[in-house]
Amino acid sequence: AKSDYERVLSLDRNNLTALLNLGQVYESLGLAAEAEVAYAKLSAVDRNGQAGKLAANKLVSLAAKRLFNEGKLVEAEQEFNLLVKQNNNDANSHYFLALISQRNNDLKRAAQEYSEVIRIEPGNQNARLNLGFIYEQMSQEDEAMRAYRAVVQQDKRSQLAALAMNRIDTVENRVNGFNFGLNYGMAVDNNTNFGKKGEQLKIVTINPGNNTESFESLDPVADYKSDLGVRTSYRYKHSDNVRFGVSLSGQYTVFHQQEIDAINWNVAPYVNFGQYHDNFAVS
Repeated sequence: AKSDYERVLSLDRNNLTALLNLGQVYESLGLAAEAEVAYAKLSAVDRNGQAGKLAANKLVSLAAKRLFNEGKLVEAEQEFNLLVKQNNNDANSHYFLALISQRNNDLKRAAQEYSEVIRIEPGNQNARLNLGFIYEQMSQEDEAMRAYRAVVQQDKRSQLAALAMNRIDTVENRVNGFNFGLNYGMAVDNNTNFGKKGEQLKIVTINPGNNTESFESLDPVADYKSDLGVRTSYRYKHSDNVRFGVSLSGQYTVFHQQEIDAINWNVAPYVNFGQYHDNFAVS
């Protein structure tokens, strides 16, 4: 398509349709500078026409994207806000506003902007998947799973669908269900104080007969140890603002040279109140 439009423009350099389409092709190929040249020429040739006005908006969009890529989020947000004010069906600008809101941790605004993208482009899987991530962070698991299921329904064989199915399983377990984890590790500990095998702790002794004291301290020794840990937890979501849970964790530790082992268990029930950044737990 790129070569076709360039050939048309070599014969008719002011062809409005070719200029607009070539600019869009350049954009899709990541050739922002070439796209700017095509849009700028179209805007100059058809300054007061519909194609010229569209090209002018494209130039603003390219500038806003450049600001976003440079990390100038405030300036980029201003430009994208201007674009959606002029055309509320500009899905691309809504998408970038959602990304900016995410980076600013404005999750509510991000959810609104992704929802706008989906309204305009119902088949936009990236927007639906990102919306699911946002709802997860907002502790709105039901909405998150609805967004993920929509991704799967659109194309079950896509990579995004596989990711969405994985998130569905994770969210379902987070709402109501068990989690289980197992870990094993080895390390060298040069500050153990168990002493050698069979050795007893020595106690300070006083010899009153000659008014002297004698005692021996038990110096730490180096040893290598292994830890086997297991953790399971159960979560129950009563509402968006109230969640119950209990965790059980255990660890079996062995000091190999000294042939000493120990087991430690911990049970911790808890209640969590609130949503995402406004929450606290009682345990």
